[in-house]
Amino acid sequence: MTTRAANTGIPIVGSVPWGTHLCHFYETRQDLLEVLVPFFKAGLENNELCVWITAEPLSESEARKAMMGAVPRFDSLVQRRQMEIVPWTAWYSPDGSFAPQSALDAARSRITAMAEDGYSGLRASGNVGALCSEGWEDLARYEGAVDSLIGHHPAVAICSYPLSACGVRESLSVMANHRLALIKHLGMWQVVENSAQARTTAALKETRQGYRRLFENSRDGMEVIDRSTGRIAVANQAAARIFGFDTPAEMVGINPLDYLPPEDRERVAGMMSEYLFEKDMRQTMELRARKTDGSTVWLSALGTKTEYQGRAAGLISLRDVTDRKQTEQAFEDSERRYRLLAENASDVIWVTDLKFKPEYLSPSISRLLGYTVDEAMMGTPETMLTGPSLEAARDAFGRALAFVQAGPGRPPRGGRLELQLRRKDGSPVWVDTTVAFLPDANGRPMEIVGVLRDISERKKVEEELHDSLQVLERTIESAIQAIASTAETKDPYTAGHQRRVAQLACAIAAELGLPGDRIRLIRTAGLLHDLGKISLPAEILIKPGRLSGLELAVIKTHPRVAYDVLKNVESFGGIAEIIFQHHERMDGSGYPSGLRGEEILLEARILAVSDVVEAMSSHRPYRPALGLENALEEIACNSDTLYDPDVASACLRVFRLGQFKFTE
Repeated sequence: MTTRAANTGIPIVGSVPWGTHLCHFYETRQDLLEVLVPFFKAGLENNELCVWITAEPLSESEARKAMMGAVPRFDSLVQRRQMEIVPWTAWYSPDGSFAPQSALDAARSRITAMAEDGYSGLRASGNVGALCSEGWEDLARYEGAVDSLIGHHPAVAICSYPLSACGVRESLSVMANHRLALIKHLGMWQVVENSAQARTTAALKETRQGYRRLFENSRDGMEVIDRSTGRIAVANQAAARIFGFDTPAEMVGINPLDYLPPEDRERVAGMMSEYLFEKDMRQTMELRARKTDGSTVWLSALGTKTEYQGRAAGLISLRDVTDRKQTEQAFEDSERRYRLLAENASDVIWVTDLKFKPEYLSPSISRLLGYTVDEAMMGTPETMLTGPSLEAARDAFGRALAFVQAGPGRPPRGGRLELQLRRKDGSPVWVDTTVAFLPDANGRPMEIVGVLRDISERKKVEEELHDSLQVLERTIESAIQAIASTAETKDPYTAGHQRRVAQLACAIAAELGLPGDRIRLIRTAGLLHDLGKISLPAEILIKPGRLSGLELAVIKTHPRVAYDVLKNVESFGGIAEIIFQHHERMDGSGYPSGLRGEEILLEARILAVSDVVEAMSSHRPYRPALGLENALEEIACNSDTLYDPDVASACLRVFRLGQFKFTE
């Protein structure tokens, strides 16, 4: 765990805050050893990563030998790379000349290693004596970059300068760029504090801390770009997160253009130069960037001209707008696809305002009605629709709008309509149109949109089918009547019985609220329910006296005979089953299967009640007519025992309310 201060191991200095950058003036090899050996010894003891960059008059091997004498098991520390001793040429001048960016990259890699390998801090020293001849301006810039880099991490660094290379002016310049300076006087080491820097630091400390907190904790990414190098001097955590870095320090020294697509770099570089460093226009621009994992992110960037560590720079605020850009792109793609679809669809896509004034018509209107798009846009409902269709459209739209206006917040309802339009030549054309209301932000209908489809051929086929169906229905009805008449010829005393049963069964079904298709099914079953009697001997059917047990058993076969005749006739399967069950009773006492309650089809239960009422009301060879009142009393008394109670109640209602009478 790191602390807020680092023990330098140098008695005259003691502990310093992390991020401190010291300078060290020396004359001899011994001056270097006296300061740097205890400095690194303290770092190793504090589990810090240590880097010593050596130059004459102290060689790499001499530095290693001195550390071995001061630190037990020093070789093992070197072996596990906790301590590096590097010659200055490998660090500062890998290509033969001073390469500050390479040196900064090397320092950055050690900071990363420090964090990854679990060290408590970074301790470094570099002898820059050999660089003094490269020019003090470049060296001062490099020192400033080092100061900025270590200032964000648990790190402390010492830069060693030979007094022989530093005149008064150079010495003052060096001291101005460091918080503390170590110099030997009369054989004793002394610390010289940069008083001006200390006063400035004290005066600005609170302000800097406030701005740093604002900078570091901003939800937007923040980067400071050095104008002269074009590279990132400092960044915050939000910027690191946007680009996929673990820490902001990893971004320091990077050229931000490297993370742009190649085709965008020249344009963005020009905009940065013009808007950021020259005109300070604070121009917002949106651009694509690549993250460290190779994925693309859209950024909104706002730049402003500034200074950083006394150098011209630009401050850029970055905001990730990938989600918005993706939404916009998806909307544009969708709009383009739907326009292509609308322009090339065979159906007509239309949009009107709430007064039916056209706002858009797709080009296929010309093929449907013969008008150009411009001509059709000038049309009105009165000129485009036939009279009945105009009324139907107004009624449907009026009801839909009233529904919405009566209940604020209700979603606008649409639907489908079949309308007849007038072509340009005056001829009619049938269309099917879908209708929907487009709402505004408050959910109120704003526009009407729909699709027109030519259904002329379908309407023609429907008319032909309707005519054919009517012919077929008449044919089937004639066949049913013929079959019913055939059964009645066998038993002239029951002539008209099947027709009257069918009449009453339909009335009861209607009273129960059954739909039309089920009522039609019941009617046919009623007309044919005694079809099976054609197989019975006439002497049994017309016998005036009581039937024997054998004769009664023969009579009870007629439902099955009818079922066997009709079951294989297409579309008569349901009718056959109703006829088969019409003598079943609720308590299971009926025939032929002894079914109970809900096991019996509702249609068969209706037919059973109708059959009993009509039979008791009519004359039979074996008895005179018992009368309608006796028949209704039979139904009422045996409701729920023999007959379905709901059906029985419906039967009583249709008679007692005067809604039904038998007709021939």
